[in-house]
Amino acid sequence: MSGVPRPSISAELLAMLIDQAPSRVRRRIDKSPDAAESWQWQAGDEKMMVLAGEETVTFVANESDSNTISDPQQVQCTCLLSPKCFHVLACATRLDVQATPSDVSDDTQSNSTADAVRDEHPSDEVDQTPVGVVMRDSAVRARAALEMLLQTGARHCGVVLQSSLLRAAHQCRSTGLINLSARLLALLEGIQRLRTGSENTDTCQLQLDLADAIKLATELEHESIIPVRVLGQARRSYQSNSASRLRGLFAEPIVTLSGYAGTRVSFLADDGQTYQVSEIRPGTAELAQQVYRGGFDLGSTTASAFDLCRSSVDVQNMTSSFDGRLGRGKSTRWAIRNSDSFNLFSASDAALQPSWTQRYSMPLAEQVDRVFESFDAADGESSHGRDLIGCHGTVVGRTGASVLMQVSESGRPLRLTIALDTDEVRYRENLELLARCPGLKLSVVGRLRRFDAGSVDALMICPVRPGKPVRPGDDDGEDLPVLELPESWRGRCQLGLDRLERHYFSMTDHVEQTPFAGTNFSRPSSGIFFVRGLTEQHTALALGGRGSVPAPGSSQGRRVERELLQRNQTTAAQIHQVVSQAAHARDGGQLSDWFAASITYQTAAKNQYQRSAWQAWLG
Repeated sequence: MSGVPRPSISAELLAMLIDQAPSRVRRRIDKSPDAAESWQWQAGDEKMMVLAGEETVTFVANESDSNTISDPQQVQCTCLLSPKCFHVLACATRLDVQATPSDVSDDTQSNSTADAVRDEHPSDEVDQTPVGVVMRDSAVRARAALEMLLQTGARHCGVVLQSSLLRAAHQCRSTGLINLSARLLALLEGIQRLRTGSENTDTCQLQLDLADAIKLATELEHESIIPVRVLGQARRSYQSNSASRLRGLFAEPIVTLSGYAGTRVSFLADDGQTYQVSEIRPGTAELAQQVYRGGFDLGSTTASAFDLCRSSVDVQNMTSSFDGRLGRGKSTRWAIRNSDSFNLFSASDAALQPSWTQRYSMPLAEQVDRVFESFDAADGESSHGRDLIGCHGTVVGRTGASVLMQVSESGRPLRLTIALDTDEVRYRENLELLARCPGLKLSVVGRLRRFDAGSVDALMICPVRPGKPVRPGDDDGEDLPVLELPESWRGRCQLGLDRLERHYFSMTDHVEQTPFAGTNFSRPSSGIFFVRGLTEQHTALALGGRGSVPAPGSSQGRRVERELLQRNQTTAAQIHQVVSQAAHARDGGQLSDWFAASITYQTAAKNQYQRSAWQAWLG
């Protein structure tokens, strides 16, 4: 695949190009969806050209947005059939559909006047809103497109059905159904990756996106009043926040499959919540390092992510969004105070000590319980930081692509895993070095892998010198490895952004080890595989359509239901039977409703199972 950065295309324009193309062209695209990848893509100053054999396709930059193709006049081809030709459609379908990913927040633009106005008038926000006729019509159209997708399956989702999804997404966004539009576009991206055989294909996430879209569309279709958070907002709204003191926790690189990259900094506030600021732009993974060392605009102040994650910050007129993003409008006042040291079990700040103790000084078992309880609770609190934990332990070695760290709360070592596995960020190489230092004592802040008991995505480490107690009562004077970080790092290493060097360690294992193998993007945490049989059924339905689901009463169907009953999963057996009946009913039998119900049941069952697995791991 060409490494040349490509523009994005609006959903409306792509749908129009698909609809106007002759049926023979659409059939040819369905047969070879990645044909344009073998052509030569060349980026110019104000245009991108694609050399397609003897023909040339040109995308002309938009004056207002050079990164987006949204007008038919911006698409040209030397072919006589342009713009209804195969060359245009092949190239257009290989562009990312214009969308703002969840990681790209309004706080990248939050120093605008509009943000300041919103920050000063939080009372204008409402928690619920009525569902109007136009909104309901958009939801019905989206639901119809999703039903057609379940009939055919993602593997057989041709450009005609993709056009229906695109038009539904565009209509949803234009009528204010932002979350549903985002889910439809994410689903479409997953379908395109699946059909082109991309290495980033994640069928588990595709199924979750499909289920989320169905549930959103159903709720909007039948409810008269819904929470604003269900609708979503094109730009996040910020409300006044009583917190005034922040402590930098860590910085992490952000890289999205849709072509955005940057850095996010997380803070713990004196109200006990975790907040974040981020700077994310269109670009590749290398951009994360540039943003880390560059400046964040914070009101009238500028600071780098490198400094923010190592500092305490006083904020006046602080505002935050529902998902924990901090407003950075001109009405806020930020005062940054550098911190000289870091101790996971002490905030070194009287104002933050109660929050710090509540979050990171408690035993690991209590932190794990807090994580699961926060995900089981209502969605009223900020979602950011709910899965963060802190722990102290000793490196004992490696297993696969993980570092083993012994913690006092469990008889089995904790696995420190790679949070984002790409060569342009530094998680893998840093964990490789840590694995070669058995006996090294560390404090770690990481993201709990709820669906992988005993595993934590390590985000930040703080070395502990031998002989220096990290908890009250700790005492260890053994001759153990020591990690001496550069003074400018102020006692902490951001594993995805800072680079550890061999000479930082006093003792390492000099035996050469096999480098960590790359991990798969399709993690267990994004999938739902606990209820086997039921999982296989809805996977077949989502990918292959209703024709791939065994008929009710078939030997295969009876065997699966019998196995579920033997495992006392009565509800799962009933859902399996009803989905089979719906898939083979002449009218479709409300297939989308039962697909969403199947996903919901499996997610709940898996959450309960994995919480028990974590409790068993902790002993």
